[in-house]
Amino acid sequence: MTGVEAAVAIRDEERTQGRAPVPIYSISANAMPHQIEVYESAGMNGHLSKPFRKADLAAVVARHRPHEGESLAA
Repeated sequence: MTGVEAAVAIRDEERTQGRAPVPIYSISANAMPHQIEVYESAGMNGHLSKPFRKADLAAVVARHRPHEGESLAA
């Protein structure tokens, strides 16, 4: 199963089970705009292109981290 297939399966299960979506990120050396669109259409929240720095990872994760007092579902 590819990462795209896994993201689609996770999003389908979340919808079926009525669960709040969890953040899913792609990490790939493939940074072409059309490929990033594939990741986004699969339900991924963000993309990191390899090689990346710790600061890049922290920034992507921070965009989807709940603020104090919020849950991931908010």
